[in-house]
Amino acid sequence: VKNHAFLVCVAQVLHERRIPFCALIVGTGPLEAKLQASINAAELAGVVRLLGPRDNIPDLLAASDVFVLPSLHEGVPLAALEAQISGLQCLVSTGVSPQVDLGVGAITHLALNRGARDWATQVIRLAGLPRVDYADAVHGLAKRGYDIGKNVERLSSIYRT
Repeated sequence: VKNHAFLVCVAQVLHERRIPFCALIVGTGPLEAKLQASINAAELAGVVRLLGPRDNIPDLLAASDVFVLPSLHEGVPLAALEAQISGLQCLVSTGVSPQVDLGVGAITHLALNRGARDWATQVIRLAGLPRVDYADAVHGLAKRGYDIGKNVERLSSIYRT
């Protein structure tokens, strides 16, 4: 559901526009070989990299300029929350729940039917914006209910009654 094939199309547009970039795709799955084949066919192997499972996600996010998630359907992806906490501007499809937005100006929703060219334009625009302040992002996380302390209190009060 992550729609990585669309991300390859966006990368093709960036490459055609001669925009220097490197797209990192973390994780693994049943479509990995097909995705690598499309990357190779588009001659993007030097700039679109499949990294497989990683345990250094904070380092990858710190080295990034934009987080892109063109999912077909998605609830509240942890990866997009992590990206916002890391200060990244995030371009996500309208298939991603609006609940992912921490309210710090880091989320841009864009419909997939706008096409790879519009997505590439937004990637370029977002890369030029400043990073989100960490304290603001953490506050947004807590405000949206993603606070372990508050959730423990809430659950405890339910079980006490």
